[in-house]
Amino acid sequence: MAFGQSVRYATEMSDSIVPAPHSLAKKPLAEAIFELRWALRPGDFPGIQDDPGFRILVGRYYDKIRNDYGTTVDLPAARVPESMTPHAVRHQFRAGQNQWPLTQIGPGVVTFNETKAYTWEGFSTNVSKIVNALFTAYPTDIVPLIPIQIMLRYVNTVLYNPLEADKPLLQFLGDNLHTSLVMEPLLFDEPDQANSPSNIMLTLSYKLDTIQGSGSLLFVNGEQEGKPAIVWEINIMTKEGNTPKIPEDINAWIVKAHAIAEKWFFTLCRGDLLGRFEGSDEK
Repeated sequence: MAFGQSVRYATEMSDSIVPAPHSLAKKPLAEAIFELRWALRPGDFPGIQDDPGFRILVGRYYDKIRNDYGTTVDLPAARVPESMTPHAVRHQFRAGQNQWPLTQIGPGVVTFNETKAYTWEGFSTNVSKIVNALFTAYPTDIVPLIPIQIMLRYVNTVLYNPLEADKPLLQFLGDNLHTSLVMEPLLFDEPDQANSPSNIMLTLSYKLDTIQGSGSLLFVNGEQEGKPAIVWEINIMTKEGNTPKIPEDINAWIVKAHAIAEKWFFTLCRGDLLGRFEGSDEK
């Protein structure tokens, strides 16, 4: 009995310690996304916004990134007038046909996207390149480039089928992602139902002084390679007057935002789930 208590105490103690960031053999990352938005001008009609420099920007931007992202794809938004799709990506530039990473651009917006091949060193280097390409390509003689929103977003997936799992959904979140949600059992004829919703869409947002912005967590049902899963996102954002305005400050922001996202990731999945991502659990 004493041995069992000591083992449980050691487990609880280790579970309360946030692991140092490290590489994972089976990382759950579905996509890492950097997005930068800049100010648009009011159009001729209410609700319409224009990016006067966009048409010139597209060609100049492609010239600067074509050696790395030479495959072009016109997205559905490209069929609609630019003034009707503010801050919506219209053109995609990939490393090759259906290959990652990629960068996207539209009126008032540019993104960089990576998937399973993600490493922080590679991601941050490529983001710096596309930011520099944007600032050197944008026709500031026509209109100034004024960033108004910057975002770093990580989309992760964890296999979970509520119809087959040995733990109900809310218990799974609590045990594996350290996110506790309690529903009132009196809502149901069978009190155990309170812990077993078939679907979830939970968003939590917090003010973050270190980036003068906010951090959000999203938990929602989704898929991983066609199988039922929990999608959990970490979104770090700064907008409006606090958005960095020059490439050097944008790069500094990215470093701070990544440090926050990385801490949140390892804090949430510490314990058994992290062991699975490390490859120590073959389930």
